[in-house]
Amino acid sequence: MEWNAQNYQKNHDFVFQYGADLLELLPKSSMKILDVGCGTGELSHQMTELGHQVLGIDASPNMIQQAQAQFPGENFQVANALTFETSQPYDVLFSNAALHWITDHEKLLSQFQRLVNVEGLLICEFGGAGNVRKLTSAFQAELEKLGKNYQSPFYFPSCKQYQPMLEAHGFHVHLLQEYDRPTPLKGSEGLRNWLKQFFASDLAALSEVEQERILSEVEATLEDSCWKETYWEADYHRIRIVAEKK
Repeated sequence: MEWNAQNYQKNHDFVFQYGADLLELLPKSSMKILDVGCGTGELSHQMTELGHQVLGIDASPNMIQQAQAQFPGENFQVANALTFETSQPYDVLFSNAALHWITDHEKLLSQFQRLVNVEGLLICEFGGAGNVRKLTSAFQAELEKLGKNYQSPFYFPSCKQYQPMLEAHGFHVHLLQEYDRPTPLKGSEGLRNWLKQFFASDLAALSEVEQERILSEVEATLEDSCWKETYWEADYHRIRIVAEKK
């Protein structure tokens, strides 16, 4: 899926805004940091402002182009997290709201082992078990009415699943928690905009008439549980991790 970086910034800026408190988990001294799935670069920029040496990577050229335009002179690169290489490991691997797009976390954690120094940190947050279950279930039901199958592009683990994976790849867990984070979506079009962004590949395979039908039906299905008088609310559930390479 290719991202519309301008639409992401306009309608989904909550993604990096909610991630800002992850920065409080960073060491206070200057660190060499790899921001994995940096998007349009806001958190990379904030870490640079804190005095860290940061490289932001993202698989989307559109996202990186937007990041470079916003923060000229800072370091961004189009790269796949699973194949990115460096001759100089990092002190911190940082990631906000990105790792759930990678389904093979055994491979990801093996990669992270190679990319971080001994005693280096993995600091990240992404979707946990049950994340956006209401939204996904409603969308899947409407897709199936059209005779289409839904294949989730996401990996949403529980802490119980993830801790042994971290330990098996040589990471000592300092913090591992799950929590609900009900998330407001912007205005009356918020749910529709979210569906268009995060289910773009599924919608692209449909006609305009079919797309409109699905969007309208999902809104109708979720109105009682997710419409909050002036905005839509997404049922986000997150997993947050601080782990040290041993």
